Amino acid sequence: MISIRGILSGLLLLLSLIQFAAGAEFRGAWVASIYNLNFPSHAGLSATDQKEQVRRLVDAAANAGLNALMIQVRPEGDALYESDLEPWSRFLTGTQGRSPGYDPLATFIEEGKRHDVAIHAWINPYRAVANASNGVRK
Repeated sequence: MISIRGILSGLLLLLSLIQFAAGAEFRGAWVASIYNLNFPSHAGLSATDQKEQVRRLVDAAANAGLNALMIQVRPEGDALYESDLEPWSRFLTGTQGRSPGYDPLATFIEEGKRHDVAIHAWINPYRAVANASNGVRK
């Protein structure tokens, strides 16, 4: 039986080979939202403060010579983008389902275009909750 992890690993390898064959380098970094590891730095920040963090992250990536960021946009069966299917992530506001007042993924994409940094959406499609007893950092 083929696992999801095996399929994803194979797809990532294929993507790397295709880019290598095309002569393009993929120089990227992961931006994790689970437990507010990288973005946002803590739950409950204003939309303005979160957008500033997005700008700084993309700017730092471009200054470091990266050409891609993988943004975790579905950490727990929720979303860091406008969705009719999934609630807003608790890692944005502290409360699952509460809108942050803007679309973080769209903001990453806009900033990525300004800095020529490709933005890739990283999802965890099956994780319902990482640890229900562990709240967000404030």
